Amino acid sequence: EVLVILKKRENRLSISVCDDGIGIEESVLEQLRQGKPYEKDGETHVGVYNCIRRLKLFYGDQMKFSITSRLGEGTQIWMEI
Repeated sequence: EVLVILKKRENRLSISVCDDGIGIEESVLEQLRQGKPYEKDGETHVGVYNCIRRLKLFYGDQMKFSITSRLGEGTQIWMEI
C-alpha cells in the first residue's frame, strides 16, 4: 500500500509518501541523506537523488526533504516546498 498526504499551510506545501514495502537498508539511507546516488550490487541508482536535486534547483533553501525507513516495515518520504 502507498499513502500520499498533501497539506497546505499558508504558502508552504507538505507532501508525505509512505509505503508498507520492504524498507531501505541504513547504508543506502545514509547515501541518500548525504545527497548522493547510491550503489548496490554494482549498479548506481539515481531516482531519489535526481528528485532531490530537481527540488533544490526549483526551490533552493526553501525545500526540505527527509526519508525514514525500517527494513520489513516500509518507507516514508517527506517534502516541504
